[in-house]
Amino acid sequence: MSLSKDVPHALFATNLRRIRRDTGLSIKAFGEKHGIAATSVGQWERGQTFPTMAAFGRLCDALGVEPCELFVRTGVHVIDLDSLKKKYHSVDDLPPELYTLISKIFRFATDIGWT
Repeated sequence: MSLSKDVPHALFATNLRRIRRDTGLSIKAFGEKHGIAATSVGQWERGQTFPTMAAFGRLCDALGVEPCELFVRTGVHVIDLDSLKKKYHSVDDLPPELYTLISKIFRFATDIGWT
């Protein structure tokens, strides 16, 4: 697979590997925990194959991410306010790094006149 020829596929593979590793689980443990074949996860992470739509949905659920997060370049953050609202009931419940990130986004939006 050539990164220049298939950027979305390469981004998917790279992001899947990074996000799965962030869970602290090996490919095998991740697959077992979420009912996804470890061989499939490995192939997806190596960019050899791509999941079916049904498997892609299960994968996003297992990773706790929005589908678009698997196709963005590193350094781009996607914040789903509906998911945050379900997980955290007040600003005091936010982890410090998330609170800082959101604060910076709102300051930036204000600075550029987006609010």
